[in-house]
Amino acid sequence: MHPRIITEGFELAKDKALQVLETIKCDFKMSREKLIDVARTSLATKVHHKLADQLTEVVVDAILAVQQPDQPINLHMVEIMEMQHKLDCDTRYVAGVTSDYGGC
Repeated sequence: MHPRIITEGFELAKDKALQVLETIKCDFKMSREKLIDVARTSLATKVHHKLADQLTEVVVDAILAVQQPDQPINLHMVEIMEMQHKLDCDTRYVAGVTSDYGGC
């Protein structure tokens, strides 16, 4: 089968998927609780459930700290610092820490 035909099939599938998603989407106000639910669901599939429970509020609080109204979230404003001799369960959210690397 020619790659062009496969590509056209993917395009048709994408269009159909977007059409279906448009008909079933729900409008709701984004809240911290909703973000926590989404983060917990996502993290639970990637790390141990106890660590996922701990990290859930950490990641949501970090994102909410840098969120600007009506702007996409700039993930470069969130930094993960690895500490030597520390475990995953020692992860903490530190509010108000500012780093300037001299670049714009």
